[in-house]
Amino acid sequence: MLPVKRLCMRNFTAFEDLDLEFASGVNVFVGENATGKSHILKLLFACLRALTTGREIGKCLHNAFFPPNEPAAMLLGRLVRRGVGDAKAFVKIDFSKARLEFEFSRKARSKVTVTSSPPREMFKGFGTIFIPPKEMLVHAPGFYQLWVEGGLHFDETYAEIVRIAGKKPRRGPRRREWSGLLARIEDMLGIRPNTLDRVYEKGGKFFLRSKQGEIEFELVSEGYRSLALIWLLVRNGSLGGKTVLLWDEPEAHICPTRMQLLGEVLWSLADQGAQIFLATHNYFFLKHLELQRANRSWRVHSLYFAEPNKRLVKYESHEDIYALQQNPVIAAFSQIRELEIKRAFPEGESP
Repeated sequence: MLPVKRLCMRNFTAFEDLDLEFASGVNVFVGENATGKSHILKLLFACLRALTTGREIGKCLHNAFFPPNEPAAMLLGRLVRRGVGDAKAFVKIDFSKARLEFEFSRKARSKVTVTSSPPREMFKGFGTIFIPPKEMLVHAPGFYQLWVEGGLHFDETYAEIVRIAGKKPRRGPRRREWSGLLARIEDMLGIRPNTLDRVYEKGGKFFLRSKQGEIEFELVSEGYRSLALIWLLVRNGSLGGKTVLLWDEPEAHICPTRMQLLGEVLWSLADQGAQIFLATHNYFFLKHLELQRANRSWRVHSLYFAEPNKRLVKYESHEDIYALQQNPVIAAFSQIRELEIKRAFPEGESP
């Protein structure tokens, strides 16, 4: 595996200066809205897509943030941090034995100046998957082709997840290391044991075959569809040990009672060698990940506004979620707990 080890950038969207070191296992971004969590995930997606496919970085960067055929959005300079005049955006990503480094100006349309780039051969066999917060498989019929033709106003992260989910599952016996992961998902979805096509695509539509029979994805809960997507990606070979998984708000549609399973699924993927980047606002999800961590590699990155009037984003990272000075997920939970205590024990009364 070639894990992403470090990300440095200047004047990119909300960030004046950023320097993050990543864990080889699970990385979690927390922060208030508009602190740039999704922007970091999309930037990583764009850079890794360029390295694994051989496409131009400027094109990948544009498509990760904007619909591909929108002329006004072709100005990559829109991604340069506002209020810094003619400053350039600078990005550097360090891998185990390689580095990608580039910059672009506010006036750039699609041109990116690359000063260092690893050979594509180093990334042969590696994949990148971005799962957006909106579940997309229910919208799959005709979606990808319309997107390619410019008929849909979506960035590439939405179109790409539809495309790769539609790949045919691999036949034959499961690899032993994936059996436990898939079995846990199947148990939650109520899938019959010995059914070959448990989650599948037919005529552009996705179906779940469970103990209740064949069910269109439109009739399956969004939380179940999120985990069914992981099942599909593992079974069709898209998600494995040589994968970087970027998931924006994985808990978005999942009940807190199911978040333990979601954490188990993600740690199982990390155990097989996948490097994972997540953005979350949810205390229960973050806590389940922390409780299941054991001695595995992980790091929590907190993004926050240091100067609210200037909207300047700062950052800190730690392996201990309680050691972070700025952690809105923990802070919000503590606030609720204090309000409950005040309601249970009005002023003047003692617990």
